[in-house]
Amino acid sequence: METPLQTLTREDFNGLVAQRNELLTKHQNQQATIVRLEQTIAAQSKEILAQQAEAAHQKFQLDDLRRLIFSSKSERFVSAICPTQYALEFSVNTEMIGAVVEETRIKIAYDRKKTGKKHAGRTVDFPEHLPVCETVIEPEEDTSGMTCIGREVTKELELIASSLFVRHIIRPKYAEAEAEDGSVRIVIAPMPKRPIEKCMAGVELLTTMIIDKHLYHIPDYRQNARWQQQGVNIPTSTMGSWQENLSELFLPLYGALRSVALQTAYIQVDETRLAVQDRTKQGTTHKGWLWGYHAPLAKTVFFDYKKGRGEIHCRELLENFSGYLQTDNYAAYHKHKQRDTVVGVACWAHARRNFDKALGYDRPRAAIAMAMIQELYAVERSAREDSLSHAERQDLRMRISFPVATELFQWMQMQVVLPKSPLGKALAYALRLKNELMVYISDGRLEIDNNLMENAIRPIAIGRKNYMFAGSHDGAVNIAMYRSFFGTCQLNGINPYNWLRYVLLNINSTAPVDYHKLLPNFIDPNLLA
Repeated sequence: METPLQTLTREDFNGLVAQRNELLTKHQNQQATIVRLEQTIAAQSKEILAQQAEAAHQKFQLDDLRRLIFSSKSERFVSAICPTQYALEFSVNTEMIGAVVEETRIKIAYDRKKTGKKHAGRTVDFPEHLPVCETVIEPEEDTSGMTCIGREVTKELELIASSLFVRHIIRPKYAEAEAEDGSVRIVIAPMPKRPIEKCMAGVELLTTMIIDKHLYHIPDYRQNARWQQQGVNIPTSTMGSWQENLSELFLPLYGALRSVALQTAYIQVDETRLAVQDRTKQGTTHKGWLWGYHAPLAKTVFFDYKKGRGEIHCRELLENFSGYLQTDNYAAYHKHKQRDTVVGVACWAHARRNFDKALGYDRPRAAIAMAMIQELYAVERSAREDSLSHAERQDLRMRISFPVATELFQWMQMQVVLPKSPLGKALAYALRLKNELMVYISDGRLEIDNNLMENAIRPIAIGRKNYMFAGSHDGAVNIAMYRSFFGTCQLNGINPYNWLRYVLLNINSTAPVDYHKLLPNFIDPNLLA
């Protein structure tokens, strides 16, 4: 029996339509909610990635700070990618060290039981230029009537401690016979020119005082304590007065060194901080800066003290410079590198340092960059060991370094990394300075990095640990001046003590036009013997 069709009333039909519309609206609302939730999830995911990147960046900064404070400063890297690559010095193999230590212990324990082992003798003779002092020790028994058949000579390298003594400069006075007019002519030798007129200190003492303070970083009060051990009290105020007079004497020679350093067509520039006492600042010191200008071709280094680190403080010396300017990426140098007469040269050591820091976060890719940079440095090491000329070094770089550097930058451009990650920062730094990093390859006179300038700065960093701060801004200028002289001595293989002593004896009798002949890079080494 068929079921009769149910007849819908208009009210029922309108109800169904309303229900359908309600369900459709609810579905649309749910879809909108899903879209909003997806957008929220995407935004939260993006925020999480940003927070993870920021956390990684902060961890990198914390690890970098810890390494700076507690860890070794070495940037040694052994490549596992290029087995034929030169390894850097001071590699550490703990297993090998343990074996060597154990072997040495066994050998010492065995050798102690042996007697009568003959000494192998010295492998290095005493320098011939050293004076010889003989001490003869006679037997205690009576040797009268005996014949001396030889001498047993034992050599020692000994040191005579520095000691103060008083020198009397005596000039006899002579009188001629009385003239007809009753006058008498007195004859006396002229007084030799001295570094500081009417000063009680002799040349050797003044030289030692300056060398000890500015080369070996011994403050005045420590020097005074040493003199007191010999029963002589030289107040630090007196020593300060002597140093002030000597500084005035050396300032013209300091200006001559500045002129020589900046006349070359290639200089390296870097800066380092120096705390300075300032009476206008109570309870703290002024943060001054020593700007270093190293001329590798002229073998000179010049330090200039300034009260700040801004571009204005290096402008005076760089605004008229023309040639190659090698620096790190500090913004103060950018303006000078942009001039038409200046070719900017970047430092591969700084670029490498960034990849070294990234090894702990992305070692596979950072190691690739480190290995290729090692190949560039292997070329420099080979050129140095073979004593290649500038032209030969340029040819070697073009044949080996240029293809390696080109491949390295192509690899860098292909990497996809987070911009704030250690590797991202290393890549950005190197790619931003690509042109400046490639410049050194085209000229054999240029260095691959700024390390020679940093080596000249290193003694200043050591000195800061001893004297902590300069006593005044004038004292900071003196530090810059003497560090310039002694750094240039080191570059030219000149003994700083002999050089300073010679200059003190001769500077007052040297014509201004000949001042440059007193500089360590121009002076005749035979004069200092």
